[in-house]
Amino acid sequence: MESLPPFKVIEPQASHSSSIIFLHGLGHSNATWHAAMHKALASQLPQTMWIFPQAPTRYVSMYRSERPAWFDVHQLPPGNDEFDESAVEHSIALVERFILWQVHCGIDPKRIVLAGFSQGAATSMLAALTSLHDLAGVASLSGWLPSKALRMLHSAPTTPILWCHGGADEEIPLSMASVGLNALCADFKMSSALVTFRVYDSLKHKLCDDELKDFGIWLNYILQ
Repeated sequence: MESLPPFKVIEPQASHSSSIIFLHGLGHSNATWHAAMHKALASQLPQTMWIFPQAPTRYVSMYRSERPAWFDVHQLPPGNDEFDESAVEHSIALVERFILWQVHCGIDPKRIVLAGFSQGAATSMLAALTSLHDLAGVASLSGWLPSKALRMLHSAPTTPILWCHGGADEEIPLSMASVGLNALCADFKMSSALVTFRVYDSLKHKLCDDELKDFGIWLNYILQ
């Protein structure tokens, strides 16, 4: 099997039967999310391995400098962004390698969840919705779906989705969550029953305790 890029892991505390692959946001480090999830949620899912890939460092046009990023960004949504298709495809392939690693370890794809924050959420969504594996679910925390990337979808998605977003998010406005979900349900005929949508009225572009609680409840439900 092809070697994996850098990543951090929270090992399961019981017999390993499920996995969560969590992607950090633009400019972030996987260490931050490893620590946060270890503190907040890992103990609730003792049979779950948490995997935190680290994005490569690449030139990010919006910052005019190099940052850890899953793909290049010229403008945050709803601005008219150029679609960095090659980097998106590369990042999706990277996520797929982590999925395959877990499958080779004996984990049923239906026991694998993809999740992420901001750009990591966008990447996780695209990876889940284009994967050949039937995954347990995908969680978007303060994320979006790049409109030009929707052409990568070829059929109605069947993967359960948790979409959490801050009502006061000024970086990725709440409206972008509605745009993405409407596209999936209206254009691609995804069943709305697959979607759990949570809004936190005063939350900006970050996580809050209520969101972590909802994330944990959803994870326990789909991995029960």
